[in-house]
Amino acid sequence: MSTFSSPTDVNVGGLVKSSHINNLDAACVAAFGLLPSNANIDDGKITYAVDTGTANAYAVALPQTAAAYNDGLAVDMRPINTNTGASTIDVDSLGVKSIYQPDGSEISAGDILVGVPVSLRYSTVTGAFHIGHATVHTAFGAASETASGIIELATAAEVVTGTDAVRAVTPAGLQGKAASATVKGIVELATDAEAVTGTDATRAITPASAKASILFHAPIDNYITGLILSNDTDADNDINITAGLCRDSTNAEIIELASEITKRIDAGWSVGDDAGGLDTGAVAAATIYSVWLIKRSDTGVVDALFSLSMTAPTMPANYDYKRFIGYVWTLDGAATIKAFTMTESGEIWFALASQCIVVTGAKTSYTTYGENPIDLSGDLPTGHYDSVLFGAQAATTATALQLSSDGTNTIETGGGYFDATIADGGQNAWSDNLNAANAFSFIPLKVADTVYMIASTQDANNVSLLIHAVKLKYR
Repeated sequence: MSTFSSPTDVNVGGLVKSSHINNLDAACVAAFGLLPSNANIDDGKITYAVDTGTANAYAVALPQTAAAYNDGLAVDMRPINTNTGASTIDVDSLGVKSIYQPDGSEISAGDILVGVPVSLRYSTVTGAFHIGHATVHTAFGAASETASGIIELATAAEVVTGTDAVRAVTPAGLQGKAASATVKGIVELATDAEAVTGTDATRAITPASAKASILFHAPIDNYITGLILSNDTDADNDINITAGLCRDSTNAEIIELASEITKRIDAGWSVGDDAGGLDTGAVAAATIYSVWLIKRSDTGVVDALFSLSMTAPTMPANYDYKRFIGYVWTLDGAATIKAFTMTESGEIWFALASQCIVVTGAKTSYTTYGENPIDLSGDLPTGHYDSVLFGAQAATTATALQLSSDGTNTIETGGGYFDATIADGGQNAWSDNLNAANAFSFIPLKVADTVYMIASTQDANNVSLLIHAVKLKYR
């Protein structure tokens, strides 16, 4: 670096010659020539230089050439290579000097990054350049499993290889690490619909989607489990439905009630537990209502409702799947629900107040008299019940009584023909002892609203056929 010499021709109070002025002007020009340029000052590049060396052996030429390695000499370098270990620098061809950490230790691989300016200061004590504390990547150091710091990003190829332990993976890099039948990697989860379709070979099944698929592909149409009805605390108006699931009426959708729900028959339908459940109108007396489980496919919300329709209830807005799950029956003269029992198999039994059908005279065959068959439509709601539990009471003479579901003496699986003898003035009823030798059990109604009977009583005597309970049709 050039130096400036002050002119000595001019003395204070002395005469000034033209030569003196010329010497002073030349000295000023020389002095300004030693100063950094306006551009370097404005750009902040007085000590800035781009590296021209190689990795681990850096070289720079400063805007203002250094005359020597003086204590505190500053160099701000933009490297063109990332270092891989201990490194050196040659400034203005003054000679090679080591580059150390602030604490005097050798720098490590990655402490100098390509394209990232690094600040260096020379120390005459150590005879080396030291990375400044303000250099961000070296101030933090390299990241590890136990320390925060600077880390290099892995390439897509390095992510797929999966052996690099020092580079970080980006979301974009993960896209290349796709799982397959033979390679571990990232996998997208299948939706319930994709699990049900069963054709996607790249997405993973979750327990929830597996359940949806298994239920959908179950071999039994009209599948139903749980969803047992019972009278709730307000037995006159409220019905409780236990948790359960079923296929919808078209076998296209699974409807699952995750927890029990209570619905009111004395109020119009609204969503939720303990809310109204009637699809339309007001509840009526002596009426059988169907109970439906309903679902919104857009939100997955499941609820229930009551309806007069046994096939097409009035559905709330946006509810597009339904399944019939049972009945309720309101009392004569009051719009309140009869007490009932529903079994796990879906049978629904309603107890009656021993409705009586009086049969006069002997009935010697199933078809001779007008009461053979006996039409029950005047005593029970038509078209809804599956079986009737009968008892019988004789007048004064012991009476042999036979009941049949189809007008024959054929005993069928599950009931269909019963034969009993009733003592004078006595009754033989299922409610006394259903399992007794001659106790009547239920008669399946193979012909709607009809039961057939034979009675051996004399013409002057009567037999009373007692209807104790009815079982409604299975769901």
